[in-house]
Amino acid sequence: MPGEATLAQSVEQLIRNQQVVGSNPTGGSKKPTESKAFLGHRDGHSVELAADCPKTVRIWQERRADAWDYPSVSRKLTEIAHQRSADAVMTERFSRRHGFRVEARPIRVREDAPAELRNAVVYIAHDLGLCFNELREILCRILHTAPDPGNWSEIPNVRDEVLRWVGSCEWFRVYDFIEEIYQSLPRDLRGRFADEVNEFFVANGIGWKLENGAISYRGDDEFERSVRSVNQVLIREGRQTAAREMAEALSDLSRLPEPDVTGAVQHAVAALECLARDVCNDPHATLGQLIQRHPDALALTPPLDSAAEKLWAFASQRGRHVREGHAPDRREAALVVRIAAALIEYLNPVE
Repeated sequence: MPGEATLAQSVEQLIRNQQVVGSNPTGGSKKPTESKAFLGHRDGHSVELAADCPKTVRIWQERRADAWDYPSVSRKLTEIAHQRSADAVMTERFSRRHGFRVEARPIRVREDAPAELRNAVVYIAHDLGLCFNELREILCRILHTAPDPGNWSEIPNVRDEVLRWVGSCEWFRVYDFIEEIYQSLPRDLRGRFADEVNEFFVANGIGWKLENGAISYRGDDEFERSVRSVNQVLIREGRQTAAREMAEALSDLSRLPEPDVTGAVQHAVAALECLARDVCNDPHATLGQLIQRHPDALALTPPLDSAAEKLWAFASQRGRHVREGHAPDRREAALVVRIAAALIEYLNPVE
């Protein structure tokens, strides 16, 4: 906020105070010189400490271990960092405070990371407290590269370096970056970050979501409601194996950079087959056999029974025993997951 001291300014003022209190008129103390060197230089280079950046705290603590001990400065830094985290949580934009949401757009982005997303992720993370130096460290880990040693100034040098790396990396690395940012944030800010990112995904038709720190497949609203409710019902009914198979299907669809489409098909139909065995009390039959043997138990009126049987045949031919060049694509795999979820919901209705 205007008029408030930045973290770097607070450090400098606190050290000046300590210099006055701890000065030695006879010239025996080196602390003032060392503290001034820390604020202006690091390893022989000029340093512009980032305003309100946790990295400032780390640099100060590293140098403090070798140079001097100012307990009051350490306590003050901790207080500033905690207040900064609290302020980030409490500060919300007008639209969020009043419950306004952008309209969801049809999903049009899967295997891509548009320039708007690359830019937005950086500034969402920065608004929640990660400085550009920290974002650069995360990117260097992901991309297995080194930071530019000539960039010391937080703004504009390090910021521009971060934007350049994010703007030029492969599309799936952007989603790796999002997951790493989530893990790097304090726990009380992770939910806020996920909300902001997911809102951007929905508003820009991006078919992914950030859930529990991991990027996963996002379908349209009907797909999300269907699959989510099916899993919840299966777990509530104690059908853990079927629920686990459906969760695996979604996980396979979410793999980056390429989804495991055959795995998604296999697991989705395995979830349906598992439930059908339980409903029919026939634990060893295949789904095709169950449909033939237990029409009354499954209550699949023709031609629905044929449709379910053909779904099982598709999974067998294109999932389990796939031939070269005949693997399903992502859309076909997602369709199988959707149909399997609908049939599970039919066989295990919510009362």
